[in-house]
Amino acid sequence: MLTTYVRWRDIWDMYWLRRRGVGIDAELVRTKAANYRIENFDHRLAVAVREAPGLVRSKGIKEALGDFVPPDAAARTLRNDDWLEAVAIEIRDMLEYLQRNLAPQRN
Repeated sequence: MLTTYVRWRDIWDMYWLRRRGVGIDAELVRTKAANYRIENFDHRLAVAVREAPGLVRSKGIKEALGDFVPPDAAARTLRNDDWLEAVAIEIRDMLEYLQRNLAPQRN
């Protein structure tokens, strides 16, 4: 979401990890953004916050992940509007958390 193309698997992984209690390490994200030389990171993050819910609800995620998710799991997840809504909210909340915790620090 913070690059020039959507990495659908990253969205899936973010939700999967979050549901298993893995926290968000804002400093690690800050370091990774610097290591990958992501330009305009703050702006890209703001765009991701705004666009992520729509991306999760789009057919793009179903098409990209449909071949990797077993049919029984897809019925509970990718083809379930309630699940997609929960993922959309969770991903947005995670990105908003990053926005708050990566804000420039004032002395």
